[in-house]
Amino acid sequence: MSKDPKVTFSTGSFNNWQGTQQELDALFTELQEMMSSPEFLKTAVKVDMDQLQEDNPDLYKAVMENILDMDTTKRLH
Repeated sequence: MSKDPKVTFSTGSFNNWQGTQQELDALFTELQEMMSSPEFLKTAVKVDMDQLQEDNPDLYKAVMENILDMDTTKRLH
């Protein structure tokens, strides 16, 4: 039996959050519910990072910086 996928946010991911703590908590809840749904993996799209780097270098850079900065020993929620 497989586990539900988990989302981990790197430290500082929400430093620029403009909403309230209640809105952020609601966002986390919504993400957890989405990822627990069987539809999540059925509709997931694999990202070709080489293609992303070519098509959208700025997004690629942001994604890679977040991946490289991720501290898997800390979970924010």
